[in-house]
Amino acid sequence: MKGNLRMNINIITHYEIDDVKFNRDYTSIDIEIDGKEMIEYGDFYHDRGQEKAEGFLDCLDILKKLNVINDVIVTETDIADFEY
Repeated sequence: MKGNLRMNINIITHYEIDDVKFNRDYTSIDIEIDGKEMIEYGDFYHDRGQEKAEGFLDCLDILKKLNVINDVIVTETDIADFEY
């Protein structure tokens, strides 16, 4: 397999709105691909969102090794924007 796919991945971790230092548990995780929200995972206790996001990134590494994709830029963003 040979690919020429390039992707910009942004992993956005959401925290409660008053947790501006990101000390408490996250509330959800979104994955954006090329600026579009593609995947939304829940919190640690209900959905194991962080583990799922890590699994997604592991899959991208495998695709790079298989030459299906060749350029992936991953950024991570923490944001305190969640209100109950």
